[in-house]
Order: sequence, then structure tokens, then C-alpha cells
Amino acid sequence: MSVVEDSKCNPVALVVDDDCQMTRLLGAFLQDVGFQTIAAHDGLQGEKVFMEKHPDLVVSDIHMPGQNGLILLKKIKHVSPHTVVILITGHQHYEQLVSYSKTPPDGFFVKPFDVDRFLDSIRLAFYNARMQQNMRIRTRNEVVH
Repeated sequence: MSVVEDSKCNPVALVVDDDCQMTRLLGAFLQDVGFQTIAAHDGLQGEKVFMEKHPDLVVSDIHMPGQNGLILLKKIKHVSPHTVVILITGHQHYEQLVSYSKTPPDGFFVKPFDVDRFLDSIRLAFYNARMQQNMRIRTRNEVVH
């Protein structure tokens, strides 16, 4: 069953994590639920891949060498505010930091996390993004008429 209903056939997910095992596991999980996946192993590489591929979903670790996930989140949302970005971390103390961020992610999970909640968070984020897009289209149409 596809996570993203009423969307393009194969949405693309970018997984950014310096832990290669986590990147593989998340990539395999996201493929199982209908995503094509791309991997990056640090924030700088993740930013480069994002700018080249424009994925529908970004799942990023926070604590990585080079550029952390909070900076990556801010850059992605600046360029593409409706891209769904989920942050993950192995450090519980980041939860408070994320909650005070001026650029909030669409989801946040501390590893290890429940995959059903993770999947529900992705579904909800895509639903919200689709609703916001519909509102913009409706507003634009009302201004034109």
C-alpha cells in the first residue's frame, strides 16, 4: 500500500544519515511502502542530492558530521517549504532543541522508533502538504476570478 495516495506513482525519498546501517534499513522500509529511495551520508551530501533530485520526502538524522540535520531542514524548507522533512536522532535531548526550532520538521523521532508511528507521521505530513497546496490553488483561483 502506497503512503502517498493521489500523488505521482513512485514518490522519491531521500534518507540522510551517517550511520550506513540506518540508511539501508530506512531505505528498505520506505521502498516497501512505495518510495524510490536515494541515500546520502552527511548533511552536505544530503543538501546536494536534494537540490539535484528534489525528492518528495527527506528523512534526516540530526547529529552528523559536516552539516547537521537542523541546518539541512532549514535549507530545504527555505527552497521548498512543502517538502516533507522528518528528523530522526539517537539523542533524546535533541527533542527540546527541535521543539524550539524556527523551522519545525514535519515529524521528529528518537531512535529506536515505532515504524507504525513513523509511517503515520509521513502519511499525515503528506496529507497536510496536499491540503495546503489545495488551499493555495483555491485562493489563486478566487483571486483570478
